[in-house]
This record gives sequence, C-alpha cells and structure tokens, in this order.
Amino acid sequence: MHKNSCQGLQIVVEELKSQVLGGEDLDSEDKEDREGTIDDKMKAFVDLGFSSNISFGHRSTVRSEFMRFLRLAYLLDFVAIDSMGKMVMYSLQSFMDMLYGGKL
Repeated sequence: MHKNSCQGLQIVVEELKSQVLGGEDLDSEDKEDREGTIDDKMKAFVDLGFSSNISFGHRSTVRSEFMRFLRLAYLLDFVAIDSMGKMVMYSLQSFMDMLYGGKL
C-alpha cells in the first residue's frame, strides 16, 4: 500500500510540474519581487522539483492537491487503526472463550 501511495503521489507531482512549466500564469503577482530570494516555503517547492519563481496560483494548486492527499492519508490511517482495534478485540474474545470454555 505504501508503494502504491508513493507512486500515486509521484504521478500527481509530475502532472503538477508539467502544468506549472507549460501553463500560463495563474496570477498577476510581479515575479521580479520574488527572484533571488528563497524562503522556507519556497524551499519546499524547490525540493519537490518546481522552479523557484512559481506563481501564487500554481502554488495554491499544488497546496490543494497535497491537502487532498493528506485527507486521504488521514482516512486510510483511521481505517487501519479501526481494523486493528477490531482484530485485537476479536482475538481477546476468542482467547477468553478458549480459556473459560465459553462460560463467561
């Protein structure tokens, strides 16, 4: 499951990169103000392979896609924890039934 989620995330990042590199500007912010300075937020985008002068609109698109992925990760975590909890309860109940012969 981990391998599939990493591959899916990589596909989404690659699609976003192609959209950013080949797409039009999604905002009218002056890019000259941002050139030459990379803050911590921009460093994260650069580490993912985006250019350092990515527009605000494209950054917003990337953030929204990652928020969608994070919501999916939270849902999968909840389902996994719930399933493990049910397995533990079933195992304990089976053990108690075996130990006391079903006389509880």
